[in-house]
Amino acid sequence: MDAKRRPVLVIGGPTAAGKSSLALQLAKIFPLEIVSADARQVFTYLNIGTAKPTQQEQLEVKHHCIDICHPSEDYNAARFLTDARNAVNIVSETHLPVLVGGSGMYISAATDGFSTAGIEPNEELREALRQKLDRNGIEALFSELEVADPIAAEKYSDRNPRRILRALEYIGVTNKKFSETWTAEKNHAEFDPVFIGVRFQEKEKLNLKINERCQQMWNGGLIAETQSVLEMGVDRDAQSLRTVGYREALQFIHDEIDATSALMNMKTTTRQYAKRQRTWFYRDERYTWFEGSDKMIVDAVLTHLKSVPSVASFVDL
Repeated sequence: MDAKRRPVLVIGGPTAAGKSSLALQLAKIFPLEIVSADARQVFTYLNIGTAKPTQQEQLEVKHHCIDICHPSEDYNAARFLTDARNAVNIVSETHLPVLVGGSGMYISAATDGFSTAGIEPNEELREALRQKLDRNGIEALFSELEVADPIAAEKYSDRNPRRILRALEYIGVTNKKFSETWTAEKNHAEFDPVFIGVRFQEKEKLNLKINERCQQMWNGGLIAETQSVLEMGVDRDAQSLRTVGYREALQFIHDEIDATSALMNMKTTTRQYAKRQRTWFYRDERYTWFEGSDKMIVDAVLTHLKSVPSVASFVDL
């Protein structure tokens, strides 16, 4: 095997679709190590609200890119690119690296890289943009992006604050359109990814799974976990806590909302997030999609992988 072009299996899809479960089932059949592509599982102490693999699951199957960042720190796709590629490189040659997660941007970073036209972070400008966001709201910043870079604004029409802030920071530093970086040369990974996805064709079934998962998290200690992180000195506005589940838990802890409303908002926000995930993944035509019962998916994935020369040797062991 050429170490510079080793195969990597990628398992993507929306939250609660069964990606991690599939990877763990496959680990019982052939040797693999999991590289988590989850934007929140990188944070220590955040276990319940991130659906992090249990300690037992991590003992049974080697996991990478979990618990590598303190919740008081910021983490981004650029850091993940380095961490994920380093993880792939240290996976045993006898095991297949499997990149698993619902963070489409992180998967894209690891497999496709970023434009070489990137810039170093400008903390002063970034802080000024954050203050403008707090003061004027996301619509004001989105309007700025529409004027400065209409193509980027169209792509970021979901008004994701982090992406809009990043685009405006790039424009402010370079005086160039952020969208131009998308056609610049990228630092592609030196491995061969094989993309598969897990989904529910019927949206109602996925929404039911999401609702059940949110209920389990809420009843299973999410509030106590959030309170514990706050007591460590982590700021409420830390990146790690500005995410679904923890955001609602914080509102409840600070008596800004009652438990029933908080849980309802958590379910709604998670469903909306899953919709954005589907949109991201479905426009990537490299994915082969699987659905059905757990056994049906495992059997279908194994059959598919046996037909892919780069990974067939692992599956046929």
